[in-house]
Amino acid sequence: MKITAIEPFHISVPYDFGNSAQNAAAMQWAKMETLFVKVTTDEGVVGWGEGFGLAACGITKVAVEKAIAPLAVGRDPTDIAALTADIAYKQRNCSRNGPGGFALSALDIALWDIAGKRAGTPLYRLLGGAETVERMPAYASLLRYGNADVVRRNSAKAVERGYRDVKLHETGVAEIAAAREAIGADIALTVDASCAWTVPQAIEIATKLQPYNLMWLEEPLWPPEDYAGMARLKAEGGVPIAAGENAGTLADIAQLIGTAGVRLCPAQHHQNRRGQRHAADRGDGETKRNKDCAAFAVFRPRPDCHHPLCGKSSRAAADRTVSISIWKRAPLATWSRRPAASCASQMVQALASTSMRRF
Repeated sequence: MKITAIEPFHISVPYDFGNSAQNAAAMQWAKMETLFVKVTTDEGVVGWGEGFGLAACGITKVAVEKAIAPLAVGRDPTDIAALTADIAYKQRNCSRNGPGGFALSALDIALWDIAGKRAGTPLYRLLGGAETVERMPAYASLLRYGNADVVRRNSAKAVERGYRDVKLHETGVAEIAAAREAIGADIALTVDASCAWTVPQAIEIATKLQPYNLMWLEEPLWPPEDYAGMARLKAEGGVPIAAGENAGTLADIAQLIGTAGVRLCPAQHHQNRRGQRHAADRGDGETKRNKDCAAFAVFRPRPDCHHPLCGKSSRAAADRTVSISIWKRAPLATWSRRPAASCASQMVQALASTSMRRF
């Protein structure tokens, strides 16, 4: 079997993240962009992957066309580890993270999709999972509004729709307090700060957030690779810490777990983009996610998988319960039991019936 073509598809889907035009504190986000990558073989088997993401989609698309596809077309798609490792080495100056890494991850995911289709086996089983899962808990992931009233309203709406977990992207104590007030004490509340603070600032804010019983505080520090600072925050802040969105390699994850002591590792498969964007698939897609799960087995952090369009397939290799964030969608993710399809493959099928624009 040989790869005959690799085609990137940059798409945009209409999107509403709950911010009114009157709320100038938050950006207006009217569309969700993503990049799908189609890999075709000489035997007619087609695999789909996904590359990160959002504002970087156009750059990742060029990386697929110029940096990844020329090294993959004509190659054997069945030896996934060898092929992706060879390309990663040849593009070593740009493949460790960023758009080059996102593009390579998209290829990796597509190759695993091909492998699942050839084997007639769902991806989670191909990667070692044994349990059949049709529905999994999901959390509502609300973007940053910077307005306590908007946070209060949207948090309450999420609970009304059936969510039992709400995730914020706020950095203000008032906004986080408003969410807790709106959802009550029995709903899990998490906060992603998007690398907003220095270590002293993060410790101060974490201390103030203790009364609101956060399940975790995610990506609190800039720079995100300040592993010693993360360890200090964990020791002094009094709030569970999650990190990994900016990690692009297994070595990064090992530092987060071993040096920083992080026990919650969000994994996003377009990390392939930001990669694993929370690490499990950023750097090398499904292959890296599988390796990450080996690290999880040793260090026992909790893998937390999320994706802005419709969920993640990272649960496969870990074969344990993880949470999936689905922005503005239903509180339970339904997984197809059809043989083969990767998360990216299923997203392509689902989005085919929606209003979307290809760039």
